[in-house]
Amino acid sequence: MPIVNPYKFDFVHRSTPCTPSQKILIVVHTSTKDAYRNRRMLLRNTWLHSSLLRKKLGLNVKIVFFTGMAHSRREQLRIEYENEMYGDIVQSTFKDTYAHNTYKLMSYLLWTSKFCSNASLLMKLDDDVLVKDSKLSSLAKKIQRWISHHNSLYIGVPISDSSPNRNPESKWFVSEDVWPHKEYPTWFQGLIYFLSPRHAIDLFRTALRTKYMHTDDVYMGILVNRTASMQGALIPDTELSYFTQDDKGIVEILKPYWISEDDERIFYHMPSIQFFTEWYYEELYRKTTSWFQW
Repeated sequence: MPIVNPYKFDFVHRSTPCTPSQKILIVVHTSTKDAYRNRRMLLRNTWLHSSLLRKKLGLNVKIVFFTGMAHSRREQLRIEYENEMYGDIVQSTFKDTYAHNTYKLMSYLLWTSKFCSNASLLMKLDDDVLVKDSKLSSLAKKIQRWISHHNSLYIGVPISDSSPNRNPESKWFVSEDVWPHKEYPTWFQGLIYFLSPRHAIDLFRTALRTKYMHTDDVYMGILVNRTASMQGALIPDTELSYFTQDDKGIVEILKPYWISEDDERIFYHMPSIQFFTEWYYEELYRKTTSWFQW
């Protein structure tokens, strides 16, 4: 098939390659906008910390944040400074916009194929995901089972029988020229899913021959459906469903679920930067006052 979606972007910052001991690659979609730095800092200083994850999962991890180019020189300088501090940012030369989310997907597929294809499992996250670390043991059991029993993996919360949005006013609009079919193949919610790193290059090559679609989670489902090495890889797991809340009083709403050991959910979704930041400072308060044992 001819190339219909050429990828002509380079890495500006690319982090270090995975070491042979790093079995889990965690890729996080993020933004160059200043407000999103709080999200990255919260993740680095709470659950998305390599030492904590090594202890909880029993495996070494590599954590990388993926983004495009900043919209201003000031934002770009801040990204560069942050990367000097942490060395965990992969930045590519496309403009960092919502419409380019799928370029971000292609960026992590290409980077994985070059620098981390020998990892056992890739975990993709958005940067507005929180994880209750007391439930990481449940995730560890899943990961060990997945790694032990499967060579090709695409795991997440399934969306089946979904149709393209044909409303031109919608942010999720997809034209018939891009996707002429009435339905999409099964895809997984993009907030969090798991993938086999060894097949990243196959998926990237399929993307080059698949018309660009900015809805990156749907696009990944299409790539998996069209990639020969990923046939049979789709494993729906509704237990990965997450708690989502994006309203006033988020801290008080979320707190009972977060503290309760009866809530089996591992993942929590907080899309609002304002509320995410509020939760960040609440977490700092928890740690300093010890009313909640992290």
